[in-house]
Parts: sequence; structure tokens; C-alpha cells
Amino acid sequence: MQRIDHVTAIAVLPDTSDPGAPGFFIDCGLNPDGSPIIGTIPDKDWFNGIQEEVCKVVEAAGITLDKANRTQLYNAILSIVNTAVPAASETKKGKAEIATQSETNAGTDNVRIVTPKKLSAYIGTLNFATQAWVAAQDFLKASVTAVVTAGFWTTPVSPVVAANGDVVLDPTKGNVFEITATKPIKFKNMANMPVGGDLRIHLTMNAAGGHGVLWEDQYLPKSGKIDTSPNAINVIYLGVVSGKFDVDITQRAAS
Repeated sequence: MQRIDHVTAIAVLPDTSDPGAPGFFIDCGLNPDGSPIIGTIPDKDWFNGIQEEVCKVVEAAGITLDKANRTQLYNAILSIVNTAVPAASETKKGKAEIATQSETNAGTDNVRIVTPKKLSAYIGTLNFATQAWVAAQDFLKASVTAVVTAGFWTTPVSPVVAANGDVVLDPTKGNVFEITATKPIKFKNMANMPVGGDLRIHLTMNAAGGHGVLWEDQYLPKSGKIDTSPNAINVIYLGVVSGKFDVDITQRAAS
């Protein structure tokens, strides 16, 4: 790109003429009656305007005009856009490149952007059981002990009630237990006494009701009492304190 350098050119941009009515170019030709149509004649203002509009873009990008280079306007626009729209970051908006599927799968690139489709495709290839980041999170493992230690309630477990009514809770199976009393119940000491955490028992009386509850010496009743009314639902909280269970008994309405 270069400004006109013909021998007839002048060195200083001339003032513009008084403006006329804006319009559009027309070709030379003839009217239906045979009279001539005088085509539009571009003047110095039009040519200088086009030239300066293009040259100013190139120069604004810091590019020196070069008559032999036909890509200067294109390169100038790219440079201006890149300057005006910076690279996106965590603190500012901007342009960013889309990550390829392999870059998404590798998970090491911190510059390119991941699309939902590529992320979904990657997740679909995962075997979560073998992922180290999953294994590192104890509460996500198939380990009830880890779940209980993390402070979460497990899915209710139904312990075995012996023929004589004895019940031994196993906290390695879960920390929420559901029992329907059809006879007197005795909670026996646990073989696997947890070192901490909480357990909960949902003890429901059957339609007959009237079934008493006894506790061996691991259990220390602190508050409340068992409701033996027919269909009564007892919610029993067990808190581990110094190798024993503090027992708090509450009730809720039957469903």
C-alpha cells in the first residue's frame, strides 16, 4: 500500500471542497430519448478520502507503507484486533483458542478453552473406579467406614434380629439402622466399636406394639424413652464418647 506517487501528485493533502449531496456512482450511457447520461466523475476528495481511510488503518497499526506489499491493510486489521481484544484470562475477557479433543483429554493445557461437547466426550471415556483423584477421596470410595468417618449418613441397613431379640449393630455396614420390633429387643455390645462419629437407629413398633428395649453396657441412655405404642417410630441417636454410646431417644409421627 502506498499513497499516490504520480508526478502530478502534490505533497500536502488539500482541503476538501464544499460538500454536495451524498449519492452513488452511475455509468455513462443514453437516456430513452437518446440524450447522453454523464457518468459520475470521482474527484480529488473522493480519491483522497479512500486513500487516507486505508492508509490511516495501516499506519495506526505501526506498519510503514510499502508500495510493493498488497497485504498491509489485512495485516493492519489483524494487528489492531489482536491489540484491542487481548487474550482471555481468569481476570479479563478476551479471545481464546478452543482446545482439541486430545488437549482436553490430557488436561494439562491452561490456556485453551474446553467446550461442553469435548468435556462430555472425555468424561464418557473415564472408568471412575480407576481414577486416582476419585480413590484419593475417601468419602467417595466403596468404604462405609470412610463414609461414616467423613460425617455422612449412609443408606439405612437392616440388622439381623435374633430369635431371642438380640441385635448386634455393625458400623462397618453403615451408620443408619432400621428395625421393626416384633418382640422385645436387646441391643448387644458391638464387636466393631467405632472410635468416633454418630449412628442412628429407626426403631418402629409393629401393629401389636408393647415390645420393650434393653441396652448392654456399651449404651448409656441419656435422654428420652422408647415409645412402645403400636406403630410408634423411635429415632435413636448414638454418639460415640470414650468407647461408649450416649443414647438420645426421640419419636416422630408414623407415616
